[in-house]
Amino acid sequence: MSSKVTLEPFKGETKLVEGAAVIQAGVRLTHRTDISRTRRLAMTLLAELETQTADRKAYKDIGTPQRIDGVKKLADTLKTLVGLEREAYSLDSAPEIDKPVIDKIRVTFIRPDGSRVGE
Repeated sequence: MSSKVTLEPFKGETKLVEGAAVIQAGVRLTHRTDISRTRRLAMTLLAELETQTADRKAYKDIGTPQRIDGVKKLADTLKTLVGLEREAYSLDSAPEIDKPVIDKIRVTFIRPDGSRVGE
């Protein structure tokens, strides 16, 4: 019994899958970078707000209602960013586990007379 296995038909699919993986990785990295930059900016603004609150004489033109509003908006921003970070780094979802590829392969042996083994 001889058999010849060719992977030629799968080369195009392999390149397509690899290309999609590269694009997807690029998108994830961009999202992660954007989220990190926005988080740094929010934390800088929060530090400024802390300074304004601690030194009220120097920042007397900024009243308590404005500072409270600023803290609320920053808290909402950070809440959103934390959710986006968790999503970008896949921290909340369990990875999808698919059956191993070997379980999906079906092998049929054919005798020289054309009949299948096991029939």
